[in-house]
Amino acid sequence: MAPAVPTDLSATPISGNQIKLSWNPPSDDGGAEITGYRIETSRYNIVWSPLDVNTENTETTYTHSNLKLGSTHYYRVSVINTKGAGTKSKVVKATTYSLPDAPTNLKTSASGSTMIDLSWQAPSNTGGAAITAYQIEALKSGSGWYAVEQDTRSDTTGYTHKNLKPSTFLYYRVSAINSIGTGRPSLSVYGRSDPADEETVSVPDAPTGLTATASGSRTVDLSWGAPSDNGGASITGYQIEVSPNGTSGWKDLVSNADSDATQYSHHNLSPDTTRHYRVRAINSAGSGASSNVVSATTAPAVTVTVPDAPISLSVAPSGSTTINLSWNAPSNNGGASISGYQIEVSSNVRTGWIDLESNTNSGATGYSHTNLSPNTTHHYRVSAIKTAGSGVSSNVVSATTGSSTESLPSAPIQVSATASGSTTIVLSWSSPSDDGGAEIRGYRIEGSPNRSSEWTNIVADTGSKTTTYSDTNLSPNTTRYYRVSAINSVGTGDASSVVKRP
Repeated sequence: MAPAVPTDLSATPISGNQIKLSWNPPSDDGGAEITGYRIETSRYNIVWSPLDVNTENTETTYTHSNLKLGSTHYYRVSVINTKGAGTKSKVVKATTYSLPDAPTNLKTSASGSTMIDLSWQAPSNTGGAAITAYQIEALKSGSGWYAVEQDTRSDTTGYTHKNLKPSTFLYYRVSAINSIGTGRPSLSVYGRSDPADEETVSVPDAPTGLTATASGSRTVDLSWGAPSDNGGASITGYQIEVSPNGTSGWKDLVSNADSDATQYSHHNLSPDTTRHYRVRAINSAGSGASSNVVSATTAPAVTVTVPDAPISLSVAPSGSTTINLSWNAPSNNGGASISGYQIEVSSNVRTGWIDLESNTNSGATGYSHTNLSPNTTHHYRVSAIKTAGSGVSSNVVSATTGSSTESLPSAPIQVSATASGSTTIVLSWSSPSDDGGAEIRGYRIEGSPNRSSEWTNIVADTGSKTTTYSDTNLSPNTTRYYRVSAINSVGTGDASSVVKRP
C-alpha cells in the first residue's frame, strides 16, 4: 500500500530568494522502501504545481531557489515508494526576506558647537531578517546627499555627527540595513550645531531650488531646499504662497507650516489647472525673502467607466465539497484600478443568481467555494469592481462536486512518446487502473525541455477519453519530456511517469 504522510513539514526563508523545506519521514512506509518525495508549491494555496515530481532520494530537506524578494509560497510534500505516492502532508508557507522599511521618528539635537546627535526608531517591518546596521546620510543646501556613515555596523538607533563647524545646518536621513541590503530612507529632518558665540538673529535667506510637479489631475507636489543662511536661528517653518498667474493675486496657501520639512502637496485642485508658487523660510526674526517662482499644471480629467468583463473564467471541482474558480483580469479596466470582484452563483443559470462575494476587496483572480454538498451542480459568473461600480459579467461556467465516495484518479500507465517526422511527437498511454469511482473525462498533458525545470501545460484538459495526443510544430532535433494526468469530476490526479523523446 501507499506510505503514510510525512510529518513536521516546515518552511523557513534563508535569503531574499530561497526558502528551505524540511520534514520527517512517515512512521509507516506502506510496506515498501521509500524511494523519494514529491514536492508541490502554490502562490495562493489554490492552484498547485510540482516543484519536484520525484526527488528520487530519501533526503528530507529541499531548497526552493530563484524566488522574488518578499514573496510568499505554500508547500506540501508526499512520500513515494515502489507502490506509488502517499497522502499529501499538511500545507506550510514562508515568505522570502526583503529590504527593511524606513526607520521612523528621526530626531536631531545640537551637542555643542561641533556635534549633532541623531536618534530614531527601528522599522517595524525588518523584511524578515534582523537589522544589522544603519546608513546615515546628510544634505547641505546646494549639494546632494552624501554618506556620513555608509554602514554603522551596529543596530544601535543613535549616532553623533562630530567635527562640525559652529552653526552648521544639515538635513539628515537614515536607512536600515539587513542581510538583503539597504532599505528606504527615513523622512529627512533638519539639524544644527550651536554657534560658537552669541549671534545677532536676522530673517533667513530665500529657500533654494523650489520645484513644482503635478501628480495626477488633483495635486501639485512642491519641494525645495533650506536657505543657505538661516539668519542665525533655526528655521521653524515655511510660508507657501500661490497665484493663478505668477505676477499678481498672491495669497497664503500655508501661512506657517510650523515644520522644517521641505515638501508640501497642494491637494483638491481642479483638473487641467495651472498654479504658481513661491516659498519663504521663517525663523524667530520673521519671514525671509521669497524663493524662485515655479508653476505646474494638473492633468486633464480622466473619464472613468465600469470595467469590461473578466476573461477566461474556469472552474474545477476539488473533492466532494469544494469548487475552485480562476479567471483573468479584464483587458480594459475602465480607467481605474480593479479594487475587487463580485462573484455570483446560481443553481439553474436562468434565475436565482446570488452573491457568493459582493466584493472580494482584492485584485486576486482566484476563489474557492467550499462547504458544498456532494453531487451538486453550481453555475458561476464574475464581475470586476472599481470606483465607477461593477462591470460586465464574465462568461458563465459550471461544475459539479464529486460524490462523497469519489476520489482523484490514479496516474495513467504505459506512457510512451514516439517521433513522427521531424516536427511531431506522438504520445500514447493507457487509462489509470483506478478512476477514483468517477468516469475519466479528460487528460492533462505537460511538457518540459529538461526534467529539472518547471513543467508547463501543453493541454490543461483534453476533454476526451482518447489516450493519444500529437505534439506538433516542434523544431527538428527537439528533446522533450512528457507526463500525463487523468481528470475526473473530483479533479486532476497524479502525474504519470516521465517519458522522453527522442
